[in-house]
Amino acid sequence: MSHNFDTIGFYGNPFIGLFLKSNNLVTLMPVNSPTKFSRITEILGTKQIKTTAFDSPLVGLYSAMNNKGIVLSNIFQNNEIENIKRELKMNRIELNLAVLETESTALSNNIVCNDRSAIINPKIKEKNIIKLVQDTLDVEVIDLELERYKTVGSVIFANNKGFVAHPSLTDEELDKIEEILGVNGGVGTANSGVPFVSICMTGNDNGVIFGEATTAFEQQRIIDALGLM
Repeated sequence: MSHNFDTIGFYGNPFIGLFLKSNNLVTLMPVNSPTKFSRITEILGTKQIKTTAFDSPLVGLYSAMNNKGIVLSNIFQNNEIENIKRELKMNRIELNLAVLETESTALSNNIVCNDRSAIINPKIKEKNIIKLVQDTLDVEVIDLELERYKTVGSVIFANNKGFVAHPSLTDEELDKIEEILGVNGGVGTANSGVPFVSICMTGNDNGVIFGEATTAFEQQRIIDALGLM
């Protein structure tokens, strides 16, 4: 598949990572998504699953995934979880799915993963939660204390080809991330200077969707860092 890119907003909100979460198979998106969101799944080569998170559109913020599984925050209600399971089954997509009973509900801010490893916020200490993430995503789970940020998922966005990280991370930290995720990466911003890249975008190994305020220069840096050229 050729690599594809686009910019988009959620009713004028460029922080699309709050609303969208993708792997190579599915894209979770809000029930009330604008019609233009249908092009996201065309670009990424995924099936769309429309849902809500506690009746809110913030499905990207409260989830994390790789190509083996999806972890959802316990903020998702039973009917919302069952809907996701039903949609997966209907599309004949086999993914592990688990709900994490943790106070760190914004999973997107607290977990960054690809198909090799997951890096989690060192504040998440519960062994049962760590084990569940490990089993669901079928990866090694490592907690990483970055100098300035515990919320590793907010400062790193990764796929299986690369990662893009907050520009203030040190070379040592970037080396550590490369070692854990098993891919090379780089630093960048999105949405005209926002260093918390993961709330500004979604993507997979096929392409990336940027928040609509992301400049052409930022797009190129992210594309390069994610190994999508």
